[in-house]
Amino acid sequence: MRKLILGAILTVSLPAMADIATDLNSGLSVSEAYQNAAVACTEEEECDALIAQEMLEAGVSAEMIMAAVIESGIPAATVIEAAADAALRAGVDVNDVMAAAANVPGVQPADAVQGVTAAAVTNNVAVAQVMVAANNAGINSVQTVAGVSQAGVSQTVVERSASTAGIPANQVNAGLNVAQNNGNNSSDSGSSVNFGNIITAPTTPGGDSPA
Repeated sequence: MRKLILGAILTVSLPAMADIATDLNSGLSVSEAYQNAAVACTEEEECDALIAQEMLEAGVSAEMIMAAVIESGIPAATVIEAAADAALRAGVDVNDVMAAAANVPGVQPADAVQGVTAAAVTNNVAVAQVMVAANNAGINSVQTVAGVSQAGVSQTVVERSASTAGIPANQVNAGLNVAQNNGNNSSDSGSSVNFGNIITAPTTPGGDSPA
């Protein structure tokens, strides 16, 4: 299993692997090119980061890279958490991280919020800031609350953070119910990814303490 090395900034050379640019230019999808490169990669612990870097250099967006990894069978929240953690550690603003997560093709809004929330908590970003970022990314309040709850945030913190973010109590209750119906899915599924920092939007100042 690929080892999870969150937040690593890629500084190593690419190993011998399939030529991603050539694959993409020949008409293969991003997912197919990712799979070819994963099979050919000889650096097991660094494969995701190396492939992601080569894909970025080939002009593939961070959102499409995450979508390709998700298509390989890794849960969406796990993939987004890994990318979000690396980005937050590199100083990318949570609004930019959430915007990227929300735009990953095929990912449900609550899963995007779940992944970013888990990374935000690890990086001491306030849960209320995550909720505001989700709203700014066009995610509705019910899915925002559901995703935050699915990330393992306590109901007390969810309610307090939602109040700070201006989310009405009825939408908080609805979001908590959605999370409960989803089984409060944990993003820790045993799968692992290491992207390095693929979300590289401009940074902005910020960061109060977690709610």
